[in-house]
Amino acid sequence: FNTSSKILKESYDFILCNKKVEPARNYTYLGITFSLNGSFKVAISQLTSKARRAFFQLKRTLDTRALSVKSLLILFDSLIKPIITYASQVWLPYTNIGKAWLSLNRSDITSLVNASSKDCFETLHLKYIKWCLGVHGKASNLGCYGDTGRFPLGISVIRTSLKYFQRISTIATNSPTALVG
Repeated sequence: FNTSSKILKESYDFILCNKKVEPARNYTYLGITFSLNGSFKVAISQLTSKARRAFFQLKRTLDTRALSVKSLLILFDSLIKPIITYASQVWLPYTNIGKAWLSLNRSDITSLVNASSKDCFETLHLKYIKWCLGVHGKASNLGCYGDTGRFPLGISVIRTSLKYFQRISTIATNSPTALVG
């Protein structure tokens, strides 16, 4: 990793099993793309793209008049949310809501909602909610959240990340060799 996002000519040779490992701009490991500059923007974009394809497939398959809004939202939570939030514990700090959370006065939830609406995964979530409700794409985001009783995905991603951090902290505290071995 380096901040210039360029493969350095004077880079060190890495050898694995007597073979030289060539440097790369991106590397995908367990479905998450790591970029040379250490950013996860490419990974977030790829996950959003996969989730968007799942949404369009669901949209082609379902008739919104045959299912309740609650049922449609359950389908989102079961089929699309796992795709779009995959490995969110890793990429959360690189999102608008993650940055807002880190610099936030914890009592100000409005700034979290506003920051979240700028993230590509949340725009897909809102598009799905508006499709479920059958409203125009320019309908009020807060009104759509209110009608469905939902929160931005970023809020659940923060919750998941905090639980993960707490779990890792507990493991490290109880068994210092657990993370090494």
